[in-house]
Amino acid sequence: HMKTAILIAVEDYADKSIRPVKYAEADATELAAVLVQHGFNESDRLMLINGAATKTIIESRVRKTIATLTEDDVVYFYYAGHGFSKNDRNFITCHDTQRSDLDRTSIPLDWLFGQFKTSHCKRVVMLLDSCESGLLATADMRGIYSDLTDDELKEFFEQSEHCICFAACKTGEESWPSGQLKHGIWTYHVIEAFDGRAPGALERNTLLTSGSLQNYLRAAIPRSLRTTYTDKKVQTPWMFGAHSGDFLLADLGNLLESRKR
Repeated sequence: HMKTAILIAVEDYADKSIRPVKYAEADATELAAVLVQHGFNESDRLMLINGAATKTIIESRVRKTIATLTEDDVVYFYYAGHGFSKNDRNFITCHDTQRSDLDRTSIPLDWLFGQFKTSHCKRVVMLLDSCESGLLATADMRGIYSDLTDDELKEFFEQSEHCICFAACKTGEESWPSGQLKHGIWTYHVIEAFDGRAPGALERNTLLTSGSLQNYLRAAIPRSLRTTYTDKKVQTPWMFGAHSGDFLLADLGNLLESRKR
């Protein structure tokens, strides 16, 4: 079976009134490199960063990539950038998103869910590092837009037996970066876990499961926030999925073994 990784990162926006998302590009690039160790080859990878991550390009390339998947395939979808919701619909922003016309120039998450639903692929892992900090600084816009809503995500992942979603923060929270790590803190720890550098993220010393990853993230993120910021920051990573706890993400046995030699 084939392993496909779709990685999208919008660090800089064409509309300069939208604040950049620090280290989004480094996050996506390094996660892609680490996933290669787990059989996600470059030839089966779709990577759209900054200028390549416009609404048209994302929608076209993602649609075409998902359409080719068979039921034996595994797909990982990673997004780093601003997200928001309007009338309980969640959106992810694109390089060409316009602040004055947010929902029409962004991508609804339900469109993405629809693509996965109609595809034959039965194993979908989503990693979302999006929050609306810096996107909607003005009070008048806050009334119309709110953070990503849990309900819509919950509904999709509860119905989808083989889909699991990890998100960097809860509704209303920010996803914090670290200047020292040069990464978003959540993605940094996700990368660390897949790279076998976090023994605490593994079950039976070699297995990275959805449950073991989520437990690790819940412990590691508050620790990193304390060492990175002097004031108290709250960021609660969360996970949705049918068989949340025991979805096998990676077996790191061979990888760890090869490093001992």
